[in-house]
Amino acid sequence: FQNAGTAADDGELPEALEPAEPFREGADPQEGADLREAASGKFADVVSYLWVIWLFGAVLAACIKWNDYRNFAAYVKADREEIREGSVRALADELSAKIGIKRVVKVYESSLISGPVMIGMIHPGIILPKGIAGQEDVSLILHHELVHVKKKDLWYKLLYQAVLSIHWFNPFLYLAGRKLNVDCELACDESVLELLTLEQRKAYGNVLLDAAEYKMNFKKSMFSTTL
Repeated sequence: FQNAGTAADDGELPEALEPAEPFREGADPQEGADLREAASGKFADVVSYLWVIWLFGAVLAACIKWNDYRNFAAYVKADREEIREGSVRALADELSAKIGIKRVVKVYESSLISGPVMIGMIHPGIILPKGIAGQEDVSLILHHELVHVKKKDLWYKLLYQAVLSIHWFNPFLYLAGRKLNVDCELACDESVLELLTLEQRKAYGNVLLDAAEYKMNFKKSMFSTTL
């Protein structure tokens, strides 16, 4: 203890008893910078992975939708025959002029479908089931499908499909698609009913009932319309 006493006499503390240097936050700036850089790098990696997953999903969704449309279009076009003359062609031209359609909308018949279908955005065409052309309610069916042409409903559906491909991970957009179909058909029905008499409205109601049964047994493309 002599050395300790001598140091105390000189006004100095022994080395073992000297107070430690107080801790100062951020004493090593380089270490903090390295931690921030590492965290930033990990975040960038996560963003990169998510971006790749999103891009893959968007491309895959768009390809699936395009393939489905091509298959659907090929199916309904496989057996179609254009109606170039007769009462149905004249009726289609008359209704087109009545609702303000300037282009000629082609009308076809096919034995592969059991209900009317309208496909084609640049060159829209109406495909009727074989034998329906001679029925009394064919004018109501043509009127309904021509209103779809007038309102450009297929273009709105194409826009929706593009948005859905981009936001393929959003479940609310899939629900919105169902509402889009319903609203599209209701708006079309309303436009048709405005131009019908009471008796014609009753007949149109029967057409809609038949169409509802047809839809239960037929899966159509999003790039098409039906009654």
